[in-house]
Amino acid sequence: MNAPAVAILPADVGAVAFFSTWPAESLAAIAPHIRPAVSAAGDEIFAEKSPGDTMYFIKEGTVEIYRRQGPLDDTIALLHDGVTFGEMTFLDGSPRSAAARAVTNVTAYAFDRAGYAALCASAPHAGVQFLDGLLKILVERLRQADYNIAVLYTAVKEL
Repeated sequence: MNAPAVAILPADVGAVAFFSTWPAESLAAIAPHIRPAVSAAGDEIFAEKSPGDTMYFIKEGTVEIYRRQGPLDDTIALLHDGVTFGEMTFLDGSPRSAAARAVTNVTAYAFDRAGYAALCASAPHAGVQFLDGLLKILVERLRQADYNIAVLYTAVKEL
């Protein structure tokens, strides 16, 4: 994703679902640390196993998360407006576990670990608020993964 050099306004950040309940002071604190990220349909946003420290908040568009399986791509998820992606690498700095590609033109916001550190230094309350929101997303995804595993386990047992 390329990142035009444009300042993000707190109101723009607040329009993204992840930040929609944040108070004005928290939006003002995080806005300087977020950058716009734009991708055209078909563009690779990041490759599987690539290094990274950035997560994304989709403002508009559709992103495919996929893994390469031999000559084919195995779609893991299609993500739409308001959804985050790239958070595992953001949290632990490990290589990307999957690739991301813009299915449509995508406008997103990018937030990296350096931005998070700066946010925590300047506005610790906003840093805690950010981490709380991120943990809720990860717990929701873990619950969904547990459910999917149970469904697959039941289907395999019935074979």
